[in-house]
Amino acid sequence: MALMIGDFFFKARTIIPQVPKEAKVALLPIIAVSTYLEQLRKTDFNVYDGCLQQRNSMLAWNLWWNNFRGRI
Repeated sequence: MALMIGDFFFKARTIIPQVPKEAKVALLPIIAVSTYLEQLRKTDFNVYDGCLQQRNSMLAWNLWWNNFRGRI
């Protein structure tokens, strides 16, 4: 299931250039979800791994940085 979600977000990222600038703010949760999916992949999709239970202290900075750079 995580792989299907990853594929969905990959497709969603390909259409981001077509989204109006004002609407891109609504797509910022993609950053948080893709970060979590990457951590899930690194733990071999073990949802009970301890590192997945920890808060991402860089999340706010990542959201701001991606918004600033126009990546989303």
